[in-house]
Amino acid sequence: MRKVHRILVALDFTEMDQHLINFLVRNQNLFTDLEQVYFTHVERTLNSEESDEPLDEMLMQKVKDEVFSLDDTWLRSKANFQIIEGDPLKKLLHWSEIKKVDLLMVGRKKPENGSGILMQRLARKIRTSVLVIPPRDIEINKILVSLDFSEHAELALKKALQIAGCTTNPDLTGYHLFQIPSGYTKTGKTYEEMKVIMAQNAETHFTDFLKKCKVSSQKIKPCIEHAKFADIADKVIQASHELKSDMIIIGSKGQTFASWVLLGSIAERLIVKNDEAALLIVKKKNENFGFWQAFKEF
Repeated sequence: MRKVHRILVALDFTEMDQHLINFLVRNQNLFTDLEQVYFTHVERTLNSEESDEPLDEMLMQKVKDEVFSLDDTWLRSKANFQIIEGDPLKKLLHWSEIKKVDLLMVGRKKPENGSGILMQRLARKIRTSVLVIPPRDIEINKILVSLDFSEHAELALKKALQIAGCTTNPDLTGYHLFQIPSGYTKTGKTYEEMKVIMAQNAETHFTDFLKKCKVSSQKIKPCIEHAKFADIADKVIQASHELKSDMIIIGSKGQTFASWVLLGSIAERLIVKNDEAALLIVKKKNENFGFWQAFKEF
């Protein structure tokens, strides 16, 4: 599983900045291989007539004051600062490439403070993993990883195990949702009978998936439930609430068509609706991106 050496933290001078900074400090045990943190703010224009001082220098000092307010030696040793002019989406995508970051950290504002459109578009287009922090301070112990037994689910599971291994009291749940096939009536079974059969199949697939990934069943608790497609994001959030999870982890292979559709539905709904747990979208860095480069401007 790819280690995190470089993180880009997107700041916007709202209350979310402090939650992002606090997350790094409170959970620095998760980032043992970290070398650089790029605290980045993108301003649409740095041409200001409201002050005699250069706006970029004023904003740079403001960012430094925010980060250094905690007086954390570990964070100080990793911190770099960038004030950039331009379109936030384009610039954050561009600088994540330039700095070769392994993780983009963004804050999820409260609904009344923003629509989250930029955050959704970043998650869809960026070629690296994305960590969305909710508007509260979190220390990671309880983790829910969403598993559909695919390749991207394997990546998510490995990252979840890696993170759980760094926590003081690891509590990892593998969450799988199964659906009833639309043509189930042709089998002669009732809907409830099919639910029983599909649940049993899911349990078998869960066990086989752990064996394939060479993961001991003692390291992860299974949670298998039924859901209709439209309910998947809501069910994941509900399970996270019930389990009191600190983090939800889901996987994506990158900018392939299948994973783009995934991010366009389930993950983006989680970004919008989940307001309690941190959300980590795991991507295999730089995989299968070329086709989607043509859609960069959309």
